[in-house]
Amino acid sequence: QLRDLAAEIEAEVFGDPDQWVDALSDLSSATPASVSVYLNRQWRDSARQTRAAAVIVDATLASELPETAARLVVADPRAAWCTVIRLFHPRPSENAASIGVHDSALVDETAKISKAAGIGPFVSIGAGAEIADDVQIGHGCYIGDQVRIGRGTILMPMVCILDGVRLGAECWVGPGAKIGS
Repeated sequence: QLRDLAAEIEAEVFGDPDQWVDALSDLSSATPASVSVYLNRQWRDSARQTRAAAVIVDATLASELPETAARLVVADPRAAWCTVIRLFHPRPSENAASIGVHDSALVDETAKISKAAGIGPFVSIGAGAEIADDVQIGHGCYIGDQVRIGRGTILMPMVCILDGVRLGAECWVGPGAKIGS
């Protein structure tokens, strides 16, 4: 319910606090069961036409949403959106993650991998890459040369991180994402 979501992100609800939501969406593809976020006037057209059940927004942009969308008004919509993403897609527990390097992973001999990291099957890790503590790399990921991945980061399956990219701590990268050029 929006009431519960609003409590988690310290939002003021303008609309039906008993509305149920079960998905996250961008403004243009939202459904009547979705939560979305409106961060910037560059998305004004999408905001005015959204079908979202609720939109996380700051007070200055709230009036630009259709009457059908409940408003979850917060001081920092970007931070609130990050919290909502974590509520809908929580990180796996430590028990769900394997520690160590899977036998089928290909790891360059110059790569530095923490003993507290988990490297899944069919992962490729390039020369000079550094993988920190508590990193989880899902099956089929490609990690290029000289890549640095910070503590606690999770790469879902089939992620491609190209040469020289630096990922900070506690990142979450969705399935099939490509980072770098």
